[in-house]
Amino acid sequence: DSGELWLSNPLYMNDLEELRFGMQAGAYAFRSSDTLKQACRTTEAHEALIGEFDSIFTEFDNTHAFDVYVLCLSVHEESNTDGVLSMWRGYGAQGSGAALILRGSTFPRWETLPLVFREVVYMSQAARHDWLKDKVDRLANVISQHSIASENMRAASHYWFERMRLFALFTKHGGFAEEREWRVVYIKERDVHRKLYGSFGYTLTQRGVEPKLKLNLAQISGCDSKVTALSTMLASIVLGPSQSSQLAQAAIGRMLSIMGYEQLTNRLVVSGIPFRC
Repeated sequence: DSGELWLSNPLYMNDLEELRFGMQAGAYAFRSSDTLKQACRTTEAHEALIGEFDSIFTEFDNTHAFDVYVLCLSVHEESNTDGVLSMWRGYGAQGSGAALILRGSTFPRWETLPLVFREVVYMSQAARHDWLKDKVDRLANVISQHSIASENMRAASHYWFERMRLFALFTKHGGFAEEREWRVVYIKERDVHRKLYGSFGYTLTQRGVEPKLKLNLAQISGCDSKVTALSTMLASIVLGPSQSSQLAQAAIGRMLSIMGYEQLTNRLVVSGIPFRC
């Protein structure tokens, strides 16, 4: 109805482990690393490094964590007109919802916007801990080779924080692997020209008021209207297994026509999965 894509704060997402695990595990790996401590050579340099990191982490926690936003997408094979049953159950209102299939080729040039578009990597908790340790060891090696002075430790701390945050945002537990997820992520500190500040918004949910980033499709795609933008980006609309009746299809077709999206009615597809909740 609005012609917008809404991005959510990951702290409100269903998998609460996502951002928190990566950030907390990354901070612990950094603070507790003996390799890093040895690379700093002196207690003063190591304390300066940890102090700078703690300062950056606290600033993010207090100021910027509120305005990290994520849009979650799932890879969909063009020949698949049914969807995936677990996705219908988990995200599609027990089969009575709908899936919007977007053409990846029509996505905007993300480098012109303060957004990161990347595939999610699925790993066990143990594998993620190992990954973080390996990256801390590599950072320690760089610090050791270049003999970074105490007063320049902020750059090293900032590098680790950024790497840790991207890791937290683009990794998930292996149990979610069948989702085949890609993400669009907005990080406020990267929006130095405030291009998307006007997109900050909110919505009311059963949990109360939640922050949202509302991306205007026409604006980010360069189209002249939301109707043109959506009709260009939308390959099909797959109705859930519980919406498979001709009556449901006719009702949704009428809804689209009334909303000004009549050209989309011929893109309606019904999932043939024999599932009724």
